[in-house]
Amino acid sequence: MVFHANGLPNANSPKGEQEEKLRKEAAKIEAKEKHKAEQELDRWEKGKSALQNTMALIDTKVVESGLIGGSSHSSLLSSL
Repeated sequence: MVFHANGLPNANSPKGEQEEKLRKEAAKIEAKEKHKAEQELDRWEKGKSALQNTMALIDTKVVESGLIGGSSHSSLLSSL
């Protein structure tokens, strides 16, 4: 490996070029991941994922009474 006076590998050497390519590729991947995480956070903040990710805890008495889900859910619960 060829070194400069500053002790760093020569960028023109095959190994130095390969290392530089790997660094650039890693930086690109990291930037993409960061961008994707920022976009997902923006979607959460705007509430665009709310419908897919909403969960509610419903008391079984409410379901048994037929107020939510109608009679089909009530009959399923009574068979359990």
